[in-house]
Amino acid sequence: VEQKVRKWVCMGGKFPEGKEFNIRLDLLKSKIAIEQWPTKIIFSGFEIGEQIKTGLKLIEMPCENNPVKDVFAISIPQSEEDKNGRMSWDQTAVLIAVKGYEKYFYINKGKFITFEDGHNEWKDSENGPHAYVVTKMPVPQITELIEDLMMHVTTVTK
Repeated sequence: VEQKVRKWVCMGGKFPEGKEFNIRLDLLKSKIAIEQWPTKIIFSGFEIGEQIKTGLKLIEMPCENNPVKDVFAISIPQSEEDKNGRMSWDQTAVLIAVKGYEKYFYINKGKFITFEDGHNEWKDSENGPHAYVVTKMPVPQITELIEDLMMHVTTVTK
């Protein structure tokens, strides 16, 4: 892994402390993976995706047979909490993995610690193996950027 993977962008945890679904789902395996991971881990926590709501512009896009649009068009009306858009946990992690964090987020370096009851805590350390992100770019701008990336349509040339 160390030879092929520079960093793991983990959509998980709640910072600086809390309980989060992806870590708690299989706590033992999460704990082992995080503690034994040989390269840098950057966490995009619950609180990041919770602020960034996307999908409303996407579902208004005039295109057919777009599976991303279709999923949002089906799921957004089913939940009252999604009336302003769907929380974007996956998208923030993908943005960091593909484009880096530097333009969009600050990082706090340290160590992610999990406990048997499923909660996590953070220990600050400049030399720690982990980092979690905090918004740098204003949330409306990150939201617009992610939504625009979600709306990107590729063209097939023959």
